Amino acid sequence: MYVLALSKHRGGSLTLFDSVAHDLVYDLCRRANLEDKTLLELLVENEGVKKAGLSQEELAKLCDPGNYLGLSEVMVDRVLEGAK
Repeated sequence: MYVLALSKHRGGSLTLFDSVAHDLVYDLCRRANLEDKTLLELLVENEGVKKAGLSQEELAKLCDPGNYLGLSEVMVDRVLEGAK
């Protein structure tokens, strides 16, 4: 979800194309695992993200799972309830 936010933050203005943002986040996730860093750390360091004008606070919000998991918790609870 935050991939789209990277490309369309601040009222829908295009700053990074969706496919470029997707590839960037994918690559940074792989690096985060290899380098034992967080995705946020790598996003903050990335020149392309800096040019997009996203602040560290905005990036932190985008990386917070609570902001993009939607109803997954409710759906899991329903499945678990049905399994009883």
